[in-house]
Parts: sequence; C-alpha cells; structure tokens
Amino acid sequence: MDLLWNSTSAAVQKSLDGLSKRQIAITSNVANVDTPGYRRKGVSFEANLQEALNQEKGIERSIQADNDLSLNLRTTSPNHIALSHSLMGGVSGASGSSANSSSSIEDVEPELSEAEDNDYRNDKSSVDVESEMASLAKNTQRYVALTNIQSRRGRLMKTVISESVT
Repeated sequence: MDLLWNSTSAAVQKSLDGLSKRQIAITSNVANVDTPGYRRKGVSFEANLQEALNQEKGIERSIQADNDLSLNLRTTSPNHIALSHSLMGGVSGASGSSANSSSSIEDVEPELSEAEDNDYRNDKSSVDVESEMASLAKNTQRYVALTNIQSRRGRLMKTVISESVT
C-alpha cells in the first residue's frame, strides 16, 4: 500500500462503512418498534476486520496466557517453533485466524443479521427502545471519532505537502 492509502486508512474506511450500515439498522429497529413480530436487525463487521488486519500484519496465532494476557505472535516462516502449553508454563493454546484464510481489509463487508433476542413484548417484537437508543449513541460516538481520525490524517498530509513545497 502507498503512503496515502495504507492499512490504517482502509480499516478506518471499512469501519465507517460498517458503522453507517449499523446506524441504518438501528434506526430501522426504532422505526419498527410497534410492528408486531418485528425482529431487530444487527450489523457485525469488527471481528472480520480484526482478522483481516491481523492477517495483513502477519499475525497467525493469538496465545492466551492464564493471567488473561494475550500475546500476538508473528510467524514469518513455517520453520518457526510453535509455542505449546509446556513451553510457556500456563499457555492455554493457540487459536486465531487460519493460515489458509484469504481475507483482506478490502474484502471485509458488514453483515446484516436478524437477532435471535427474546421477545420483549406481547406482540412478539424483539425491539427494546432503550437498548436501541443506547446503541445509537454508542455507534454515533464511534463514527464521530473515526471521522475525526480521518480528518486529522488529511490535515497532516496537507501540512506535509505544503511544508515540502515551501
């Protein structure tokens, strides 16, 4: 990737896309709160994006130690020694993304799903307005934070370009 469009920019852009689709799902949930039998919708993308970022960085294993300290290991050769429980004295094992997985940041797409929540009301609607409004606020905060990051990156690039010209 080049200087202007790196994995950070791609991850922020994909996050903004996911948060935007989540915003639509949440507002749809709120709009259908009085619709009998309506099942709330949810959008997930974070786990797939994290997996793609880890894969791009070359992280193939995440070892979980007994003290809940997560160690991310980077393997660059098939000849590297795999850590085992006996070597680390308390490591519970390796888990994480498969080496055969071919996902990249650009391939990550938000997934819309129908939640399997309990029915909150007698009309079998699974929408809880208070929960949806809290999710809406949290989603909005994340979106604003990411747009601020992108804006700052743009201002930084503008400064770098203008300083190099003078």
